[in-house]
This record gives sequence, C-alpha cells and structure tokens, in this order.
Amino acid sequence: MMGLPMVSVIVLAYNQEQTISRTIDSILNQNCDFPIEIIIGEDASSDKTREICSSYAGIHDNIILLEKAPNKGILINYNDCLKACRGKYISECAGDDWWHNRDKLRLQVSYMDMNPKCILCYTDYNQFLVYKNKINGSILGNCKINSKEILNKILEGFFIPTLTIMYRRDAIDYFNMIDFNNQGYLAEDLPMYLELCKYGTLDYIPVSTSTYTLRKGSVSQFATSDKMVIFMENMRKIKLDFIQKNQTITQVDKNEINNIYDKLIFNTAFSMCDYNIANEYYSKIIGNKNMSIKIKNIICHNLFLFKIYTLLRRII
Repeated sequence: MMGLPMVSVIVLAYNQEQTISRTIDSILNQNCDFPIEIIIGEDASSDKTREICSSYAGIHDNIILLEKAPNKGILINYNDCLKACRGKYISECAGDDWWHNRDKLRLQVSYMDMNPKCILCYTDYNQFLVYKNKINGSILGNCKINSKEILNKILEGFFIPTLTIMYRRDAIDYFNMIDFNNQGYLAEDLPMYLELCKYGTLDYIPVSTSTYTLRKGSVSQFATSDKMVIFMENMRKIKLDFIQKNQTITQVDKNEINNIYDKLIFNTAFSMCDYNIANEYYSKIIGNKNMSIKIKNIICHNLFLFKIYTLLRRII
C-alpha cells in the first residue's frame, strides 16, 4: 500500500467466525477516494476467527492482523490496535457489526476536514436483533443533542454508537487505555468519550451508516443478571471517577449518577425476573434521600407487581 492511509479502521474480534467476514467486507466495500487500512485485533479466539482474518490479510495489503498472543481483554487489545494505526482519522467496527452505508468513511472524513474543532463525529445506526432476526432502522434519528451538552448527556446515559464513530488520531494523546485498564474499566469507549469531551466537540451526523448487532450474552447484552450488575456498576464507576476528577466542567453530580444507576439496575433486574437483585437495589432507592417521592412510589409499585408475579409462578 502506497503512502499513509487517511483512515485506520480498528476491528476487535473474538469468537466471531460466523460474522467477521461480513464486517471486513463492509469496510473493504467503502466508496473511498483515499487509502484506508484495517487493523484487526483478534483476541485469542477458540474458533476459526483468526484463520478467517489471516486469509483476508494474506490477500489485502491494507489489512494488518496483530500478532497472535494470549487473550488480552478489550482495553489492552484496543490499545495495541491504536499503536498500529497510521491514519489521520480512526474508526472502528466490532467483529459482529457491519457498515451498511458504503459512503460512511467518505461522509465522515469530509465532515472532519471541514470542522477542525470536531474531535469525534458519530452517525445514526440500525440495530440487528439476532434473537428476533429483525433490523430496527434509524435508532437515533433526528437527534437533538448538540455538542455543548454532549458531556452531560453521556453522563446521564446517552449512548454514542461506537461502530459509527470517527476521531482524530492525534486525539489519542488525551486518553490512556492502559490507565483505564489499570482502573478496572470494562469498556474502552465510555471513558474515551468522556475524556475527549474536554478537548473538542463530539458532533452527530444524522445519516444511518452502520448496523449494531444485539445478541444475548454480548458485552452489553446480559446473559445473566449477575453479569448485568457487574457491567452496570462498572459504568457507574467510570462516570463517578470522571466527575471526581472534573467537577468544574459538568453539571451532573455524584448523587445524580447514583440515582440513575440504582434505578437502571433495579429496572433491568425487574425485567430479567431476578427478585434478589431487584430487592437489593430497591432498598438502596428507598434509603436514598436525594430521590423524589414520586420516583420511589413508582418503583415500590413495580416491586409489588414483581412480588405478585413471583408468587404466582410458584403457585402455578
């Protein structure tokens, strides 16, 4: 491949032999008038994911497959991919997602070139519900969140779809994946977004470019309620750590974060029919002096219904 790429695309892959070809093909099929490279971080899969990635790397000079190594985990794997990136911009697509819009990279490069204050841009996306074999289109739609309020919105729970992002390569000076890993974080994207908010705008492009796969048991789709609690408590920790270090730049305080996650974990446990976890977080909510009586009453009502449902199941 001649010259430096305009875009480096990171693909994190683990045990995705059924979908990794679709991911890579969707990147190779981009309509670009500039060079790109694909950096694949295959993390010691037990299936044939690595063999498939290796076959692509053997055919395409712009595909770099990182050396085989013992399982690293998401953050170390992502950090190693970052070190291999040479492009002006960086994008990413997980090994079970894909880009359905062939103009994704061209659209985002054009936007970033014309908006130097933008440090990261993201787009609309679709969801593929594997367990229903159904695609829901345009999840964000005409998103009203502007760059001035994005930090507070992320802290309050707004989800930037990682498979749609593009950010400047020099932005990697503003965050450290090794530090995130040492702090016990389970996700690379959330702490990165929070840090980047301090150095530029995070802008939304209202065009659907990518399809996000939702399957039970993936990183953010929980196979068990225990895994759900571990993941959500980790997201709480990431946000509380950020607020502790950056109190002057956000309007969201620790009490609000705790309220959000206590309610979120309670409601998710409720929907997963886990009485023990629901009851544990119900106790936290009721004892929280910062939560409104109205919210507490709604949660009490939900827990009452849940107890009735559990009792009926035992009887039947």
